Amino acid sequence: MRDTRRIIFLVYEGFELLDLTGSASVFSTASADSRRYQVDVISAAGGLVNSFSKISVDTRAASSVRFGANDTLLVVGALP
Repeated sequence: MRDTRRIIFLVYEGFELLDLTGSASVFSTASADSRRYQVDVISAAGGLVNSFSKISVDTRAASSVRFGANDTLLVVGALP
């Protein structure tokens, strides 16, 4: 069995919601039976962060996260 890989999404005020949810859905679906991926969402300060569409996402503070060798950090995109 493979180790669980943590996928950490970094969001910020005005991020593109689809860039977060679409990507998170791919990893969650791939892990449905195997627990291969764990998805986390972080931001600089933690708490609610507004997307460009004004839908808020709850996040953990980046300073509270201990990054490991099996972690992947993805920075979510935004409209220009």
